Amino acid sequence: MDCILVGYHEIDLQSILSENEKSKKWSGNYRQMKTKVVNYNGRWVHFLELLNVLFEEKYNISPSFRMMELPNLGLCYLKSFLEKRNFQVEIINSFDQNEEKLIKLLKKNPLSVAINTTFYLDSKPIIKLVRFMRKYSSSTVIVVGGPYIYDMSQLLDESSLIYLFGKIGADIYITDSQGESSLARLLDELKKSGPKDFSNLTNLYYSKNFPSGLHVISEPAGRSAKNDKGSNAFIRSPRCVEDNDLDKNLIDWEKIPPEIFTPSSLIRTTRSCPFRCTFCKYPVMAGPWCKKGLESLEKEMRQMFNAGVRYLNFNDDSFNVPVSRFRDILEMMIQNKFNFRWFSFFRGLNYSDDIFDLMKESGCAGVFMGIESANPVILKNMNKKANPDEYKKCIAQLNKRGIITYVSIIVGYPGETQETLMQTIQFLEETNPTFYQLCLFYYAQDAPIEREKEKFGLTGGGYSWRHDTMDWRQAIEGIENIISSINHSIYVSNYQFGLWGISYLMGKGIGLETLKKGLALYQQLIRKNLQSGNGNQSKNIDTLLRDIANECGFFR
Repeated sequence: MDCILVGYHEIDLQSILSENEKSKKWSGNYRQMKTKVVNYNGRWVHFLELLNVLFEEKYNISPSFRMMELPNLGLCYLKSFLEKRNFQVEIINSFDQNEEKLIKLLKKNPLSVAINTTFYLDSKPIIKLVRFMRKYSSSTVIVVGGPYIYDMSQLLDESSLIYLFGKIGADIYITDSQGESSLARLLDELKKSGPKDFSNLTNLYYSKNFPSGLHVISEPAGRSAKNDKGSNAFIRSPRCVEDNDLDKNLIDWEKIPPEIFTPSSLIRTTRSCPFRCTFCKYPVMAGPWCKKGLESLEKEMRQMFNAGVRYLNFNDDSFNVPVSRFRDILEMMIQNKFNFRWFSFFRGLNYSDDIFDLMKESGCAGVFMGIESANPVILKNMNKKANPDEYKKCIAQLNKRGIITYVSIIVGYPGETQETLMQTIQFLEETNPTFYQLCLFYYAQDAPIEREKEKFGLTGGGYSWRHDTMDWRQAIEGIENIISSINHSIYVSNYQFGLWGISYLMGKGIGLETLKKGLALYQQLIRKNLQSGNGNQSKNIDTLLRDIANECGFFR
């Protein structure tokens, strides 16, 4: 075995809240989390966990609903990329669900393990994974890469970065935002007999003293990287930005075990984003926007459909841009009769009725609309290139066709006031999207907004900030007020759920109307947390559980 690719490890929610509570006086993350989860019998749970707990209590059924049951798209891509280069690769899609499988694979002493960090915001789960792997295989080389490692390599100075790498405890770190070519070249070198020479490799930090006992030749091209104590802990190889061709590196879904990606899956048709919203660092990290060709998409979709995919999530930030390409994709899906129930991000631009008709005919079940604010000035501050009136028209057209509209709002962005928050409430009430989510503004100091901080009087960082018109405490109060005020659209927590969660449960056989009932009850529980009232929902919960159990076939 050349490489085991390891996906997400979910940290216990109690631990997250306990840690966040320590900083609740100077950061908004704790109070924001409490608008996304509920307290059930003294334990904090998110929506899927609540369903799992209730089914076990009421019917002794363990549905094990988990978002990470959806395929890790990055791992599927890496497996396909590496196997095309003749490496033997296994996927651990979710550590929490595949721990026993991972143990069996590690006991065979694989050459390497690569940990993907797409969903991590701190190092704790990575540290736990590294220690777990050391326990079962001391000779396996542990590699860590992905967005978290890339972000840290951009944010931290060299001394702090080396300290972090030492704390995590892996052997090698890949610091490119893509990194698949760097990993392939690394595996080539690891497979060679004798001492390993990494001097001609790129985008690596590698240990001078591998716990596995690997003999590495000191390199002339790289240089030692020192930590804050002055010891030569790692060697840094030269930097070379990767630009891997999307069409030449399609996922070969015929080589991915169907149980990983059916009946619900994800697909990406582009890399990066053509827009430059000031709160978002993704386009900076991902590089130039590039698109797969229509023939490539058709090939991937046919493989997925033939394997049994019926619910498909397009993971592109701007799937419906440009309009001409979007129309071509919709017509291709219709002509092939794929009949996917599909979901995507959707930007509200100028569209004619035929686009909405094609969306419906091609199987569109729902769209995620990052509206962010109903105030034109704030949208301009965000560089959103969006107009609230256009979104009103789009929501009306989508609602008319029975397509789920899922709206996302950022609360507290520079320029936000109590008046702009009222505009957002009014917008939600007037447009009546099916669902909406609320996000406290996160001040990422490596996002474009950093260049305008003086303009807005923006200070602080993360969920602890203030600017000329609002601070994080006022923003949290705004979020709580919106949740308590909106009566038509249903508030949905984006913690371990969101629109992809709706798609996931529909793939499990749960109908939309039952889902709406369940999420409306969850909304009431969140309101109860916030307001200490709203009555007992136990009777409604019993009815809901019976509906879900019948639709999922648990009682058959």
